[in-house]
Amino acid sequence: GTLVSVMQEFASRGLNLTHIESRPTRIALGTYVFLLDLQGHRSDAPVVEALTATEAQSEWLRVLGSYPRWTPSEA
Repeated sequence: GTLVSVMQEFASRGLNLTHIESRPTRIALGTYVFLLDLQGHRSDAPVVEALTATEAQSEWLRVLGSYPRWTPSEA
């Protein structure tokens, strides 16, 4: 269903999902919230496109954080 459709939005843009977690909502039995971690920054064009497409398919979408990638040279 919807989760596969959302995952395809990221995959079709070459974005890797690194973590998927489902949590039941307290709204109704059988309804879930999905938490996704991905490689990319929310300002990257492919991420913006995937989030926009996902938002159109979702009741709501919230970005909890977006951080620069750490590289060993920054240590």
